[in-house]
Amino acid sequence: MYTFGQQLLKNRHFYDHFKQEVPVQIYRRDIPVDIGMITAYDHQFIEVNRVLYHRQRHVFLSRPGY
Repeated sequence: MYTFGQQLLKNRHFYDHFKQEVPVQIYRRDIPVDIGMITAYDHQFIEVNRVLYHRQRHVFLSRPGY
């Protein structure tokens, strides 16, 4: 479905990872800041490990099998 390291950009990407509990890794300015499961999302924010990450300030990568 998603490859290791594939960038998540669309609502459908976040929905798929949320529903199927696929881990995501979050980066800010090329620095990894967190990795975990998406617990909530909307058009502006993604929640991972009880922290909200802004979709335009962070990069989200798929980490299936992590």
